Amino acid sequence: RHLLLVVNGADKAGILAAALNGPVTADCPGSVLQLHPHVTVVADEAAASQ
Repeated sequence: RHLLLVVNGADKAGILAAALNGPVTADCPGSVLQLHPHVTVVADEAAASQ
């Protein structure tokens, strides 16, 4: 299976950065995506700004 995560908007930049770059923790449920072997993230420039 493959996951596609689509993120847009500056208001989501912080949580996207935490989910992808921070530790895997219950404080950031999206961080569990780091453990999935097949994830594609599509983000606009604003969402990817951090």
